[in-house]
Amino acid sequence: MSAGPLECGRAMAGTLRPVQRSARLRGAVAALAFAGLAAQPATAPAADAATAVRAAQVVQAAQATAVPIGRGRLVLQAADLQVTVFTYRPATVAQLPGSPAALAPRRGPLLLVLHDEGGEAQRYRDFAIPIAEAHGYTIAAPQLDAGRFAAWRYAWAGVARRTFPNNGVVIEPEPPALRLDAVLSSLVGQLRIDGGDPVPHALLGHGAGAEALVRWAAFAPTEAMHVVAANPRTTLMPNRSLDFPWGFGQLPGSMASEPAIRAYLAQPLTLLLGTSGADRAPGGPAGDSLLARGRNLASAGRQAALESGRPVYWRTVEVIDAGDDPARLFASPALLQALLPFVGDE
Repeated sequence: MSAGPLECGRAMAGTLRPVQRSARLRGAVAALAFAGLAAQPATAPAADAATAVRAAQVVQAAQATAVPIGRGRLVLQAADLQVTVFTYRPATVAQLPGSPAALAPRRGPLLLVLHDEGGEAQRYRDFAIPIAEAHGYTIAAPQLDAGRFAAWRYAWAGVARRTFPNNGVVIEPEPPALRLDAVLSSLVGQLRIDGGDPVPHALLGHGAGAEALVRWAAFAPTEAMHVVAANPRTTLMPNRSLDFPWGFGQLPGSMASEPAIRAYLAQPLTLLLGTSGADRAPGGPAGDSLLARGRNLASAGRQAALESGRPVYWRTVEVIDAGDDPARLFASPALLQALLPFVGDE
Protein backbone atom coordinates (compact mmCIF):
# COMPACT_ATOMS: atom_id res chain seq x y z
CA MET A 1 0.00 0.00 0.00
CA SER A 2 1.39 3.42 -0.91
CA ALA A 3 1.94 6.07 1.73
CA GLY A 4 -0.14 8.91 0.35
CA PRO A 5 -1.57 11.88 2.21
CA LEU A 6 -4.40 11.53 4.66
CA GLU A 7 -6.84 14.42 4.42
CA CYS A 8 -9.33 15.29 7.10
CA GLY A 9 -12.42 13.17 6.51
CA ARG A 10 -10.75 10.82 4.02
CA ALA A 11 -9.48 7.27 4.34
CA MET A 12 -5.93 6.81 5.58
CA ALA A 13 -3.19 5.60 3.29
CA GLY A 14 0.22 4.25 4.20
CA THR A 15 1.70 1.64 6.43
CA LEU A 16 1.61 1.81 10.21
CA ARG A 17 4.47 -0.57 10.85
CA PRO A 18 7.75 1.19 11.88
CA VAL A 19 11.27 -0.02 12.50
CA GLN A 20 12.20 -1.28 15.94
CA ARG A 21 8.81 -2.93 15.56
CA SER A 22 9.31 -5.35 18.40
CA ALA A 23 10.06 -2.52 20.83
CA ARG A 24 7.09 -0.49 19.65
CA LEU A 25 4.93 -3.59 19.60
CA ARG A 26 5.71 -4.12 23.27
CA GLY A 27 4.73 -0.49 23.86
CA ALA A 28 1.44 -0.88 22.01
CA VAL A 29 0.62 -4.05 23.93
CA ALA A 30 1.29 -2.10 27.12
CA ALA A 31 -1.17 0.54 25.89
CA LEU A 32 -3.81 -2.15 25.72
CA ALA A 33 -2.80 -3.63 29.06
CA PHE A 34 -4.10 -0.70 31.08
CA ALA A 35 -7.54 -1.47 29.66
CA GLY A 36 -7.26 -5.12 30.66
CA LEU A 37 -7.05 -6.20 27.01
CA ALA A 38 -3.56 -7.77 27.04
CA ALA A 39 -0.88 -8.86 29.45
CA GLN A 40 2.07 -6.50 29.65
CA PRO A 41 5.35 -8.21 28.70
CA ALA A 42 8.68 -7.70 30.41
CA THR A 43 10.96 -4.97 29.13
CA ALA A 44 13.51 -6.30 26.64
CA PRO A 45 17.23 -5.56 27.08
CA ALA A 46 18.62 -2.45 25.42
CA ALA A 47 20.07 -2.76 21.95
CA ASP A 48 23.54 -1.59 22.92
CA ALA A 49 25.58 -0.44 25.89
CA ALA A 50 24.92 3.28 25.40
CA THR A 51 21.18 2.73 25.23
CA ALA A 52 21.34 0.49 28.29
CA VAL A 53 23.15 3.15 30.30
CA ARG A 54 20.64 5.80 29.26
CA ALA A 55 17.70 3.53 30.06
CA ALA A 56 19.08 2.79 33.52
CA GLN A 57 19.57 6.48 34.24
CA VAL A 58 16.07 7.31 33.04
CA VAL A 59 14.38 4.60 35.10
CA GLN A 60 16.32 5.58 38.22
CA ALA A 61 15.28 9.22 37.83
CA ALA A 62 11.69 8.30 37.04
CA GLN A 63 10.68 6.24 40.01
CA ALA A 64 9.04 9.05 42.01
CA THR A 65 7.29 10.83 39.11
CA ALA A 66 3.48 11.08 39.28
CA VAL A 67 1.21 12.85 36.80
CA PRO A 68 -2.00 14.21 38.39
CA ILE A 69 -5.43 13.74 36.86
CA GLY A 70 -6.58 16.82 34.97
CA ARG A 71 -4.32 19.80 34.28
CA GLY A 72 -1.03 19.82 36.13
CA ARG A 73 2.42 21.37 36.30
CA LEU A 74 5.64 19.53 37.16
CA VAL A 75 9.23 20.67 37.49
CA LEU A 76 11.57 17.84 36.52
CA GLN A 77 15.32 17.45 36.39
CA ALA A 78 16.35 16.50 32.85
CA ALA A 79 20.06 16.07 32.08
CA ASP A 80 21.60 19.15 33.73
CA LEU A 81 18.46 21.32 33.57
CA GLN A 82 15.25 21.86 35.48
CA VAL A 83 12.34 21.85 33.06
CA THR A 84 8.74 22.91 33.71
CA VAL A 85 6.28 20.47 32.15
CA PHE A 86 2.57 21.19 31.72
CA THR A 87 0.51 18.01 31.87
CA TYR A 88 -2.99 16.72 31.33
CA ARG A 89 -4.16 13.29 32.40
CA PRO A 90 -7.72 12.33 31.46
CA ALA A 91 -9.85 10.97 34.28
CA THR A 92 -11.58 8.57 31.89
CA VAL A 93 -8.47 6.39 31.74
CA ALA A 94 -7.98 6.23 35.50
CA GLN A 95 -11.65 5.22 35.88
CA LEU A 96 -11.94 3.01 32.80
CA PRO A 97 -15.18 0.98 33.07
CA GLY A 98 -14.72 -2.77 33.07
CA SER A 99 -11.01 -2.67 33.92
CA PRO A 100 -9.72 -5.03 36.60
CA ALA A 101 -9.25 -3.25 39.91
CA ALA A 102 -5.48 -3.70 39.74
CA LEU A 103 -5.34 -1.95 36.36
CA ALA A 104 -7.91 0.80 36.91
CA PRO A 105 -5.42 3.38 38.26
CA ARG A 106 -3.03 2.89 35.34
CA ARG A 107 -2.38 5.57 32.75
CA GLY A 108 -2.75 5.43 29.01
CA PRO A 109 0.17 6.16 26.68
CA LEU A 110 2.24 9.34 26.93
CA LEU A 111 2.19 12.10 24.30
CA LEU A 112 5.12 14.54 24.50
CA VAL A 113 4.15 17.85 22.85
CA LEU A 114 6.77 20.37 21.68
CA HIS A 115 5.81 24.01 21.11
CA ASP A 116 6.91 26.32 18.29
CA GLU A 117 9.80 28.74 18.76
CA GLY A 118 8.71 31.27 21.38
CA GLY A 119 5.56 29.27 22.07
CA GLU A 120 3.94 28.67 25.42
CA ALA A 121 3.95 25.04 26.49
CA GLN A 122 0.82 25.56 28.58
CA ARG A 123 -1.17 26.56 25.51
CA TYR A 124 0.16 23.63 23.50
CA ARG A 125 -0.82 21.29 26.31
CA ASP A 126 -4.34 22.65 26.04
CA PHE A 127 -4.34 22.29 22.24
CA ALA A 128 -3.62 18.58 22.70
CA ILE A 129 -6.38 17.86 25.25
CA PRO A 130 -8.78 16.59 22.52
CA ILE A 131 -6.18 13.90 21.74
CA ALA A 132 -6.03 12.94 25.41
CA GLU A 133 -9.79 12.64 25.65
CA ALA A 134 -10.05 10.64 22.42
CA HIS A 135 -7.27 8.11 23.04
CA GLY A 136 -6.42 8.29 26.74
CA TYR A 137 -3.01 9.83 26.21
CA THR A 138 -1.35 11.62 29.11
CA ILE A 139 -0.16 14.95 27.67
CA ALA A 140 3.21 16.42 28.65
CA ALA A 141 4.35 19.74 27.18
CA PRO A 142 7.79 20.95 28.36
CA GLN A 143 8.62 24.66 28.32
CA LEU A 144 11.86 24.92 26.33
CA ASP A 145 12.72 28.60 26.55
CA ALA A 146 14.93 30.38 24.03
CA GLY A 147 17.35 31.46 26.76
CA ARG A 148 18.45 27.87 27.28
CA PHE A 149 17.42 26.37 23.96
CA ALA A 150 18.78 28.48 21.13
CA ALA A 151 17.78 27.53 17.57
CA TRP A 152 20.70 25.12 17.14
CA ARG A 153 19.79 23.28 20.35
CA TYR A 154 16.03 23.28 19.78
CA ALA A 155 15.03 23.26 16.10
CA TRP A 156 18.30 21.56 15.12
CA ALA A 157 17.94 19.21 18.12
CA GLY A 158 21.44 20.13 19.31
CA VAL A 159 22.91 17.81 16.69
CA ALA A 160 25.33 20.36 15.22
CA ARG A 161 25.80 24.06 14.65
CA ARG A 162 27.47 26.28 12.10
CA THR A 163 30.78 27.99 12.70
CA PHE A 164 32.44 30.44 10.34
CA PRO A 165 36.25 30.04 10.43
CA ASN A 166 38.21 32.06 7.86
CA ASN A 167 35.01 33.27 6.20
CA GLY A 168 33.98 29.69 5.53
CA VAL A 169 31.10 27.61 6.89
CA VAL A 170 31.75 24.51 8.95
CA ILE A 171 29.14 22.18 10.48
CA GLU A 172 30.42 21.09 13.89
CA PRO A 173 28.65 18.18 15.63
CA GLU A 174 27.85 18.70 19.29
CA PRO A 175 28.59 16.16 22.06
CA PRO A 176 25.65 13.92 23.05
CA ALA A 177 25.28 15.68 26.41
CA LEU A 178 24.29 18.92 24.64
CA ARG A 179 21.79 17.37 22.25
CA LEU A 180 18.11 17.91 22.76
CA ASP A 181 17.44 14.19 23.05
CA ALA A 182 19.47 14.10 26.28
CA VAL A 183 16.80 16.36 27.82
CA LEU A 184 13.75 14.92 26.07
CA SER A 185 14.70 11.28 26.60
CA SER A 186 15.05 11.98 30.31
CA LEU A 187 11.63 13.65 30.42
CA VAL A 188 9.98 10.83 28.47
CA GLY A 189 11.63 8.26 30.71
CA GLN A 190 10.36 9.93 33.85
CA LEU A 191 6.85 10.66 32.59
CA ARG A 192 6.14 7.26 31.04
CA ILE A 193 6.85 5.31 34.23
CA ASP A 194 3.60 4.11 35.76
CA GLY A 195 3.83 1.81 38.74
CA GLY A 196 7.36 0.84 37.74
CA ASP A 197 6.44 -0.17 34.17
CA PRO A 198 6.89 2.17 31.18
CA VAL A 199 3.79 3.04 29.16
CA PRO A 200 4.19 3.51 25.39
CA HIS A 201 4.65 7.02 24.05
CA ALA A 202 4.28 9.20 20.97
CA LEU A 203 5.81 12.55 19.97
CA LEU A 204 4.04 15.61 18.53
CA GLY A 205 5.62 18.96 17.68
CA HIS A 206 4.67 22.13 15.81
CA GLY A 207 6.93 24.56 13.97
CA ALA A 208 10.36 24.55 15.56
CA GLY A 209 9.14 21.71 17.79
CA ALA A 210 8.37 19.71 14.65
CA GLU A 211 11.85 20.41 13.30
CA ALA A 212 13.31 19.17 16.59
CA LEU A 213 11.37 15.90 16.39
CA VAL A 214 12.42 15.25 12.79
CA ARG A 215 16.09 15.62 13.72
CA TRP A 216 15.69 13.70 16.96
CA ALA A 217 14.22 10.82 14.95
CA ALA A 218 17.12 11.02 12.50
CA PHE A 219 20.02 11.10 14.95
CA ALA A 220 18.92 9.44 18.19
CA PRO A 221 17.10 6.19 18.95
CA THR A 222 13.43 6.39 19.85
CA GLU A 223 10.82 3.76 20.66
CA ALA A 224 7.96 6.18 19.96
CA MET A 225 4.87 4.69 18.33
CA HIS A 226 4.45 7.86 16.28
CA VAL A 227 6.58 10.93 15.53
CA VAL A 228 4.24 13.67 14.26
CA ALA A 229 5.79 16.85 12.85
CA ALA A 230 3.24 19.64 12.27
CA ASN A 231 4.32 22.28 9.73
CA PRO A 232 8.10 22.12 10.31
CA ARG A 233 9.79 25.38 9.25
CA THR A 234 12.82 23.57 7.88
CA THR A 235 13.11 19.94 6.90
CA LEU A 236 15.84 17.30 6.87
CA MET A 237 16.05 15.70 3.43
CA PRO A 238 17.25 12.07 3.40
CA ASN A 239 20.34 12.77 1.29
CA ARG A 240 23.85 14.27 1.40
CA SER A 241 23.30 16.69 -1.48
CA LEU A 242 21.98 19.32 0.96
CA ASP A 243 24.08 20.44 3.89
CA PHE A 244 22.81 20.15 7.45
CA PRO A 245 20.31 21.32 8.71
CA TRP A 246 18.51 20.76 5.37
CA GLY A 247 20.16 17.41 4.69
CA PHE A 248 23.00 15.16 5.81
CA GLY A 249 25.72 17.02 3.90
CA GLN A 250 28.87 18.09 5.83
CA LEU A 251 28.04 15.83 8.75
CA PRO A 252 30.97 13.58 9.60
CA GLY A 253 31.42 9.83 9.30
CA SER A 254 28.61 7.62 10.55
CA MET A 255 26.22 10.56 11.05
CA ALA A 256 25.84 10.87 7.25
CA SER A 257 26.30 7.21 6.31
CA GLU A 258 23.85 5.18 4.25
CA PRO A 259 22.85 3.13 7.32
CA ALA A 260 22.09 6.38 9.17
CA ILE A 261 19.88 7.64 6.36
CA ARG A 262 18.13 4.26 6.09
CA ALA A 263 17.45 4.32 9.83
CA TYR A 264 15.94 7.80 9.42
CA LEU A 265 13.67 6.56 6.62
CA ALA A 266 12.47 3.74 8.85
CA GLN A 267 11.19 6.04 11.61
CA PRO A 268 7.37 6.23 12.11
CA LEU A 269 7.24 9.84 10.84
CA THR A 270 3.95 11.59 10.08
CA LEU A 271 4.00 15.05 8.52
CA LEU A 272 0.95 17.03 9.66
CA LEU A 273 0.34 19.84 7.16
CA GLY A 274 -2.21 22.63 6.86
CA THR A 275 -3.34 23.15 3.27
CA SER A 276 -4.03 26.90 3.37
CA GLY A 277 -3.64 29.99 5.50
CA ALA A 278 -0.66 31.93 6.80
CA ASP A 279 2.67 30.54 5.60
CA ARG A 280 5.66 31.64 7.65
CA ALA A 281 8.28 29.54 5.83
CA PRO A 282 11.69 31.25 5.75
CA GLY A 283 13.97 31.00 2.73
CA GLY A 284 15.52 27.64 2.04
CA PRO A 285 16.19 24.98 -0.58
CA ALA A 286 13.38 22.54 0.19
CA GLY A 287 10.30 24.49 -0.94
CA ASP A 288 8.80 27.97 -0.82
CA SER A 289 5.98 27.20 1.61
CA LEU A 290 5.37 25.05 4.68
CA LEU A 291 3.00 22.85 2.71
CA ALA A 292 5.47 22.44 -0.16
CA ARG A 293 8.31 21.63 2.22
CA GLY A 294 6.33 18.97 4.02
CA ARG A 295 5.16 17.40 0.78
CA ASN A 296 8.68 17.50 -0.67
CA LEU A 297 10.12 15.80 2.41
CA ALA A 298 7.47 13.07 2.31
CA SER A 299 8.04 12.57 -1.42
CA ALA A 300 11.82 12.38 -0.99
CA GLY A 301 11.44 9.85 1.82
CA ARG A 302 9.03 7.73 -0.21
CA GLN A 303 11.29 7.76 -3.26
CA ALA A 304 14.44 6.94 -1.26
CA ALA A 305 12.71 4.04 0.49
CA LEU A 306 11.35 2.58 -2.73
CA GLU A 307 14.69 2.92 -4.52
CA SER A 308 16.37 0.98 -1.73
CA GLY A 309 13.70 -1.72 -1.82
CA ARG A 310 12.47 -0.91 1.68
CA PRO A 311 8.96 -0.26 3.03
CA VAL A 312 7.60 3.27 3.08
CA TYR A 313 7.10 4.23 6.72
CA TRP A 314 6.58 7.98 6.30
CA ARG A 315 3.17 9.46 5.61
CA THR A 316 1.39 12.79 5.42
CA VAL A 317 -1.76 14.08 7.08
CA GLU A 318 -3.17 17.17 5.38
CA VAL A 319 -5.76 19.21 7.26
CA ILE A 320 -7.89 21.30 4.95
CA ASP A 321 -7.90 25.05 5.71
CA ALA A 322 -5.96 24.63 8.99
CA GLY A 323 -3.07 26.81 7.81
CA ASP A 324 -0.47 27.07 10.55
CA ASP A 325 -2.92 27.12 13.47
CA PRO A 326 -1.76 24.49 15.99
CA ALA A 327 -5.18 24.36 17.68
CA ARG A 328 -6.89 23.41 14.41
CA LEU A 329 -4.11 21.02 13.39
CA PHE A 330 -4.13 19.19 16.72
CA ALA A 331 -7.94 18.94 16.83
CA SER A 332 -8.33 17.45 13.36
CA PRO A 333 -10.04 14.03 13.13
CA ALA A 334 -7.30 12.93 10.73
CA LEU A 335 -4.63 13.48 13.39
CA LEU A 336 -6.70 11.62 15.97
CA GLN A 337 -6.78 8.68 13.57
CA ALA A 338 -3.04 8.93 12.90
CA LEU A 339 -2.24 8.86 16.63
CA LEU A 340 -4.12 5.66 17.37
CA PRO A 341 -1.93 3.23 19.35
CA PHE A 342 -1.20 0.25 17.15
CA VAL A 343 0.34 -3.20 17.23
CA GLY A 344 1.37 -3.37 13.58
CA ASP A 345 1.20 -6.33 11.24
CA GLU A 346 3.51 -9.16 10.33
